[in-house]
Amino acid sequence: MTAVVVTHAMGNIDAWLKGGPERKEALLKSCSSYRIFRHPDQANRVSIVCENMDLAKLKASMDTPEIKAVMAKHTVIEPVEIYIEVDGGSLNRLAAIASRSAHCSSASCISFT
Repeated sequence: MTAVVVTHAMGNIDAWLKGGPERKEALLKSCSSYRIFRHPDQANRVSIVCENMDLAKLKASMDTPEIKAVMAKHTVIEPVEIYIEVDGGSLNRLAAIASRSAHCSSASCISFT
């Protein structure tokens, strides 16, 4: 299981936002939690960051009539893009600071602050 970003546009942001309970029910069948981000310049575009995603469950559900109906009701515009986390593609700031403190002198370290 990994972190996954699901990105798509929608035709009506108000209709999409009203679908929160249905979206929660659908997403939590394949992930442990999620956060929603709106594009700063394109108000009809969102990305959903899903934690501990079962990618096989997500892919299987995307083609079901139930999910297709929910997507239509929420005015989701295809394509729905799915991005998976890359191994080594994240930085834990606290771990980086601890590592820096343990492995270098203050004169040779780069500050993360």
